Amino acid sequence: MKLIALPLSKSSPAKNIFFHCHLPSNSPFAPAPFPAGSLQHNLYSRLEKVGTSAVKYWDSLSTQPESSIRGRIYSTGNSILDRISSEEWFLKEVPKLNNPRQLVDKFGKVSLCHPRRLDQSLIQSQLHQLISKRLKIHQRGLYLSVAALPASIAFSIVPGPNLPLFYNIFRLHAHYTAFHAAKSISWLIENNAISYEQDDVLEHCFITNVNEGLPEEDIYVNDIVPESLILRIAKAAENYGGGPGLHQELDRAVRQLHSMK
Repeated sequence: MKLIALPLSKSSPAKNIFFHCHLPSNSPFAPAPFPAGSLQHNLYSRLEKVGTSAVKYWDSLSTQPESSIRGRIYSTGNSILDRISSEEWFLKEVPKLNNPRQLVDKFGKVSLCHPRRLDQSLIQSQLHQLISKRLKIHQRGLYLSVAALPASIAFSIVPGPNLPLFYNIFRLHAHYTAFHAAKSISWLIENNAISYEQDDVLEHCFITNVNEGLPEEDIYVNDIVPESLILRIAKAAENYGGGPGLHQELDRAVRQLHSMK
């Protein structure tokens, strides 16, 4: 398990830090399955089954003509997904740690790689604020999604796909995952179990003219990382455990930041 922090803005890096978590399938931090037959196992299995079915149904809509009703539903839905905060997408990649103390004692602290331009104290402050905020958001969202289940199920009497139920299940699963991920990061912060490591390769991603004998310049355009260089940054981060999904998440985060300017 490895965390990565990248500055998306030059003038206010502390307020616009992009976080990403990479968790290989063979990582000891990958969540262990609940004991078969336990209440947790049964509840999570059902939630996973329903969530997987919903994702498969959603993916099937991508093959529909754009002018069709289902095609328009898919396009609108993707626009809604793009508006989900990059902070939530980050938490989707963080595992639920059932025995964090045992894992840290056996395998060491979790690494957080970052370019030199990001001060450790800024990262710690931003990460703490993010987790504190997200714990409240996703706990409240979890309660609201559960409360909305009866009404969304009742919508099945309307002909056609039950989109309210589909969306509610999607958000229920998302809030559940993000809430427990935030609790995992919160434990790592409170127990000083994160090792902050400066990385020159990541630093060079934010500078032009590296090793060219010319004055180095930051890559920022209008104070934000330019979209044209997202792939370059993502590839460098992937070499250090960033994972293949980092490019899409970074692209989404930059677009969200541009839309706020």
